[in-house]
Parts: sequence; C-alpha cells; structure tokens
Amino acid sequence: SEAKEWAPDVNAVVYHGSADARDFLVKQEFYYTDQFETKATAQNLKRKHITKFQVLITTYEVVLKDVNVLSKIHWKALIVDEAHRLKN
Repeated sequence: SEAKEWAPDVNAVVYHGSADARDFLVKQEFYYTDQFETKATAQNLKRKHITKFQVLITTYEVVLKDVNVLSKIHWKALIVDEAHRLKN
C-alpha cells in the first residue's frame, strides 16, 4: 500500500476483502500472539484491545459491516476520506 512509501516505519494494515479474509486479518494482524510475546502478555494486550498496528486502512462499507470488531479498539484518531458519507 502507499502507507509503506510515506510511512515505512508504521505498521499499517489494509483491512478489506471477504468476511473470511477480514477474519484472518483480525486473527493474524490485529492482536499480539504468544508467537512473539509471552502467552500472559499476549492475552493481557488482547484483553485491553491493544493492537499491533498503528494504522488501519479500510472503507466506509467495511466499517459498517465490522462495527462489532472495530468498536472494541480504543482509537486515538479517525481519519475518513469521503467523510460526507458519515451521518452522525
């Protein structure tokens, strides 16, 4: 994605595709696992909804489809292209 060009040190996840593809991304790219952290640390980070990524790139439609997944994350900022599509 373009994110690697303008911010190569930022972990950005492009979140789109089929429901199965997005579920795979949630399982593999959203949260720390005991593959890289201790099991206790990974579980604690996931319980607190602390993600591995700093930037999530997605579409308005995917946000609507996956609001139950995305609403668990404690976001610091939201930048929306085509923000006129937001209603409230």
